[in-house]
Amino acid sequence: MAAAATLGGCYDPKVASGNLHCAPPDNACPDGFVCSAGVCVSRGDASVADHPAADTGVPDAACANPVIPLCTPAVGVVTGICDPVCQTGCPCGQRCSVSSTGPVCVAPGGNKGAGQVCSPSADDCLAGYACLREACGSNLGRCYRFCRDASMCGGSGGVACTTTVNSSNDMALGQLACDLAEQTCDPLAAKGCPDPALACFVTSTGHTICDCPGRNRHENESCRGYDDCAAGLACLDGSCVKLCASTADCASCVALGNIHYCAR
Repeated sequence: MAAAATLGGCYDPKVASGNLHCAPPDNACPDGFVCSAGVCVSRGDASVADHPAADTGVPDAACANPVIPLCTPAVGVVTGICDPVCQTGCPCGQRCSVSSTGPVCVAPGGNKGAGQVCSPSADDCLAGYACLREACGSNLGRCYRFCRDASMCGGSGGVACTTTVNSSNDMALGQLACDLAEQTCDPLAAKGCPDPALACFVTSTGHTICDCPGRNRHENESCRGYDDCAAGLACLDGSCVKLCASTADCASCVALGNIHYCAR
């Protein structure tokens, strides 16, 4: 708009923070305001990324509750109003999440991190994480870290960036999140997961992970994924095998990673 170009200098209307739009190339706003995430906000409400102090890694004192950026946005990456992976582009005190229409600045969610149980309706995860609804349980979600590639996931087990943030979570298609890392639980006793709806499974490397129950296949039946087999079994070499604690459970109880199974 042509009128926007006249907003600089001594022009000082009674503008509420966040109610006046601004745009490149000049990002013009009234005195005492800065352009943040496409709107004019008072300097006390502005994003850390809008201030020189952000270049030093020290949050601007003008912002009482800044969301600290998690990374530097990649050159050429277009994310819309803000970047959910790096947590940049939002006004002071807001975090970048995603909705069915794309990235959006929202109020802080909570303090829950990767793999912790959360409420999809409350979205109570840390900035940079999404509370994704699981296929089991009642309003059961877990926190997943937004990502663009596996280098942003950093899991000890080589966690990949392949979880799709999809429309079933009322979020934008195409956004990815880090897969959950292996979790400590007891697949033989069927306990140790953070929610009763989740089952303890054994991965192909002999580690354990909590996930929703799958196909419940029986011993010696074919399987493809760790969640294909019923409780007390593990999918190894394409077949569901029985788990054991000692040779009292079967003649050949052998170790694999953190678990034992009955070898044929």
